[in-house]
Amino acid sequence: MKRCDQKLVRLAEMPVQVAEKQREPHLTLANFEPRISGSGGCNRVTGSFELDGDELRLRGVAGTMMACLAGMEQEQRFLQSIGKVECYRISGSHLEMLDAGGAVIARFEAVALRRKRARSHGVRDTHAAEREGQPSAAADEPQIACGWMER
Repeated sequence: MKRCDQKLVRLAEMPVQVAEKQREPHLTLANFEPRISGSGGCNRVTGSFELDGDELRLRGVAGTMMACLAGMEQEQRFLQSIGKVECYRISGSHLEMLDAGGAVIARFEAVALRRKRARSHGVRDTHAAEREGQPSAAADEPQIACGWMER
């Protein structure tokens, strides 16, 4: 099973800013079941998707409701935007989500994201190795091309 990690790089025509001490806004699409997960930067996001040819619809998108000192306006625009997605196109390692009129709503870059997980669940902090000068397991992961989305 492959995951398709997509880092948000543009919202409409605006470049994405990552607030200090926050996650990169991203979505992860999984091909074994049509689910999405990710982060708006501050809050976690989950939902499902439907894929039919070049049509893409995100359904039931919900998120946690934490408040952060920075980045909330961008996160709100991101979550509102993905509700308007009607189709997509892929250009190299980039995924563009478009509205019904063909305007680019969001642009993502396929990456192997570094994951930071709570130790209370028995999963190690993947950033710890990097802070100690060693590559993390996530850094060794290959770039994911998201071939399951290609025609």
